[in-house]
Amino acid sequence: MAGKLDESAVTFWEQDINGWFLLLLLCCVLIVLCVVFWWFFNSRGALLADQSKELAEVRVDVEKAQSAVEAGEKKNELLQTAAERLEREKGDMARQMEQYRKIDEEREEMQQLLGEYDEKLQLANRCLQSLEKEMDQERSTTELREKEYADLQDEKVKADAALAELQQTVADLQAQLQLTLQSPDQIDRRDEMHEPLSRPRELTEAAVVGASRPGTALTKASEGSPAGVGGGGGGDVRVGYDGGGAEEHLPEEEAYFTMPEPQLRQEVLGMRERLREREEEFGGLEKRLEELMEQHAHAQGELMQERTRNEGLQSHIKFYETRLTILHQLQNMVGESHSLLNTFVQSSTHLQGELEKEREDNRQMRRELDQERLRVQLLLQILRHFKTKLLEMSPDLQLLGNNLSSSGFSYGSNRAAAALKDSPERSSPPQSPHFPSSEHSPDEPYQYCPSPRSAHLTSMMPIPPPKRNGGARSVPFQCCAGASGADHLDISFKMPQPYAPCPDRMTQPLYPNPIPTQAWAKKNGAFTGRRSPPVSARRSAR
Repeated sequence: MAGKLDESAVTFWEQDINGWFLLLLLCCVLIVLCVVFWWFFNSRGALLADQSKELAEVRVDVEKAQSAVEAGEKKNELLQTAAERLEREKGDMARQMEQYRKIDEEREEMQQLLGEYDEKLQLANRCLQSLEKEMDQERSTTELREKEYADLQDEKVKADAALAELQQTVADLQAQLQLTLQSPDQIDRRDEMHEPLSRPRELTEAAVVGASRPGTALTKASEGSPAGVGGGGGGDVRVGYDGGGAEEHLPEEEAYFTMPEPQLRQEVLGMRERLREREEEFGGLEKRLEELMEQHAHAQGELMQERTRNEGLQSHIKFYETRLTILHQLQNMVGESHSLLNTFVQSSTHLQGELEKEREDNRQMRRELDQERLRVQLLLQILRHFKTKLLEMSPDLQLLGNNLSSSGFSYGSNRAAAALKDSPERSSPPQSPHFPSSEHSPDEPYQYCPSPRSAHLTSMMPIPPPKRNGGARSVPFQCCAGASGADHLDISFKMPQPYAPCPDRMTQPLYPNPIPTQAWAKKNGAFTGRRSPPVSARRSAR
């Protein structure tokens, strides 16, 4: 059998000279395959390094977003405290406005009272002026009455003196008349001397009237007077009249016995009549004096009443003056309160404007917070997706994910890794109409993970997938931000057709159809060669 084989081999090599070339071609193919596999694993390591760097950058961006969100929340809290403080100040100002309104009402009442007090004060001043005029009139009338009373007192004194002199004269005349009637010698002598010593009646009456007035004097002369008439040794009676400036010296017999007895009696009766009339006049003067005294007492009583009334009016005036000073002080206080109220109103308007600005800033900050929150959520979803893909692509990356989870990278990755560890279908992607797990053809393009920075970048930055069988139809992915338009992210890397824009914000997952992994490609026959062991296993083997 061995000989046959040797012969067949010899014949084969002899007959087929190109067998050597076929062997060499097979060796070259194997070498090329090894180089391709080596290049693939090296490029995958570089890709994994780039993706780890991008994950670190995404983590830094997420931390920045979280810090921005915390700063926005702190600013929102500060704005809320400022708004509460402004509300409290507004309530305090409302209470102060109520107090000022009450002060205004009191001021109006005080102004009304001030008007009433002014009217009363004017009325009191008019009454006081009228009373002063009446008092001046009463004072003038009292002075006139006092002057009249003094004049009447002087007249009474003079009348009393004249009456006393007249009574003395009448008494002397009566005594002399009695003596004359009792001596017959004197009667004879009177008859003898009647004719030569007759005097007119006017002289006797003038002497009598002059004796009854002040300035007249009726005296007895001595017996040895040089002015005697008839040279007799008897005494004479001097009758002097000051008003005429002449003096006549008649003897006593001639003065009293020149007139006849009936005429002398008539003269005495006339003197008595005049005395009675003078007494009646003096009685009228006394009555008038009593009336004047009564009027003076009545005027004094009225004056005392007016004085007491004036004192009451003065006390009322002082009271109203004190009230007026208090009212002026209250008016000054009301003016100051009005000025303070105006300043408070101006400050309240300024605070109202500041409050409106703060509210506008608060609304702007809330919009920015919503944008940052949406951006953070999108970044977290992208981070979860890349981590799950990396964990599914290689156990080394799974180990890297565990290290990241243990090092504190807790922005959703720990929960995603735990969910992947706990899920029984961790090694296979979920079912989707575009990438079935077992029925789909491996000829579909394998699209690797794009850079997570595409969530930060603007429009249309495509990452071309590897070309296989002419490539696959792809459209850019755009995630709408909802009706509010708070944040519109344009993620523009190439994805298959089922990746349509989300209808509403955060209502659907960011990647409903996951990208096919290497495990899925190997399961469906995409790679025919043996899978190389991980780097850690190769290092341990070395």
